[in-house]
Amino acid sequence: MRITILAIGSRGDVQPYVALGQALQKARHQVRIATHKEFYPLVQEHGIEFYLLEGDPRAILNSQEGQAWQKSAGSPLGFLTNLRRIAEPLLQKLTQDCLGACRTTDLILYSTLAFFSASAIGQKLHIPAIAAYVQPDKITRAFPQYRFPPAPAWISGGQGMYNRATYILMEQLYWLFLKKPVNETRRVILQTYPLKSAPHTQGINIYGYSRYVVPKPKDWEATDHVTGFWFLDRLNSWQPPTQLLDFLASGPPPVSVGFGSMSNRDPEQVTALVLTALQLSGQRGILLSGWGGLQQSDLPDTVLKLDEVPHDWLFPQVAATVHHGGCGTTAATFRAGIPMVGVPFFSDQPFWASRAHHLGVGTKPIPRKELSAEVLAAAITIAVTDPQLRRHAAQLGRVIRSEDGRTNAVGVLENYVATL
Repeated sequence: MRITILAIGSRGDVQPYVALGQALQKARHQVRIATHKEFYPLVQEHGIEFYLLEGDPRAILNSQEGQAWQKSAGSPLGFLTNLRRIAEPLLQKLTQDCLGACRTTDLILYSTLAFFSASAIGQKLHIPAIAAYVQPDKITRAFPQYRFPPAPAWISGGQGMYNRATYILMEQLYWLFLKKPVNETRRVILQTYPLKSAPHTQGINIYGYSRYVVPKPKDWEATDHVTGFWFLDRLNSWQPPTQLLDFLASGPPPVSVGFGSMSNRDPEQVTALVLTALQLSGQRGILLSGWGGLQQSDLPDTVLKLDEVPHDWLFPQVAATVHHGGCGTTAATFRAGIPMVGVPFFSDQPFWASRAHHLGVGTKPIPRKELSAEVLAAAITIAVTDPQLRRHAAQLGRVIRSEDGRTNAVGVLENYVATL
C-alpha cells in the first residue's frame, strides 16, 4: 500500500510521524512524508521518502505573529486570531503541495494542522484520509478541548457539559476564523465546492498517545483508536559526544532544561533565569536547543549546553526534565520514568503539563508568563527530591515502555483498509 503522511508543524509535530512511517515501511508499505524543508534530514536519515511542503516553522515561530501565537495559552481566541494570520498567506501553496504529495497514493494520514487540506484532498482524489493525531481532539465529556482551561470550580456537577461545549465552541470558532481562506483554497487549488460548515474527520481516527496517560473516553466510538505513543528511537550510528559523557560522569544526575521549538524574544534573560533556578535548587543542568547563541564558556562547571541530544538516550540518565510540555518531550519523559516540570507556552502544551501533574509524575505547571527563577527552583527541587513523584514516574515509565504504539497503529490501519 502506498501511504502519504502530511505532517505540518514544528519538530515535535513531525517526529512522531517519522516513527509511524518507519513502522509502516517495516510492514512492507511504501511511505512518503510530506513536511517542511527543515525536516528533510530527519526524514531522509530514517529511510523514508520526503516531499516538500510550504512553510518554515522556525521562521513562523520567530515572527511577530508567531510570538503572539505562543502567548495564547488558555485563550482560544488568541490562538485562532494568530493562526489565521499565519495560515492565510500559506494555505493555498501548502494545499497545492499536499495535493501533489497525494496524487499517487492509496491512503492519506494527516496531523492536526493538515486537517483542512487533507480532508478536502481525500475527497477530491477519492482516497481515504485518516486523522492520525498526537492529541485527543474529539468531542467528549471526559475532559475539555485541549486549548481550553478546565471547568471552573463554580460549575458544580456540570463539568461534562462544559467539556462537550468546549469542543463545539472550538469547532465553530475554527470555522469562523478560517472559513474564508479554506473555501478560497478549495476554489482556487482544488476546483471544488465551498463548504457551508466545518468538515469532520471521516472513517477511523488514530491517536498516538498512551491510554495510561489519557484513557479512551467512554463516549468515544469503536472507530477511535488510542494506540500508544509513536516513539522515534535514535539511529544506531549516533554516539554521545565525549563532553556529555564526561559531564554525566562528573557528578549526580543533572536536570535537562529545554523548550523545544519555542522561542523567546529575550533568550539571555531566560537563560539567566534558568541558571539562577539551577543554582537556587542546588542542581546541575543540561541546557538543550539554541539558547540564544550562548557559549559554553559563559556557563558554570555545573551546567552543560548542547544543541540536540536524542531524548531516548539522555532522559533515562537525568534526574528530571524542565520543558514546554510539547507532546513529544512529555512522552519521552514519561517513557524514561522521571518527573517533569512543565512550562507550557500555548496550544496543547498546558494540556500535557496538566496531565503529568494529574498523574502525579509532574509538578504543578508553570505558565510561561508566570515563570521566575524562584518558582522554577522550587519546582525543580520537588521534581528531584519528592519520593512519591519519583515513584509514580518510574511506575508510569514501565507501563509506557511495555506498549508498542507504532505496531498497534499499523494494525489498526491495515484492518481498516481491509474493510474498504
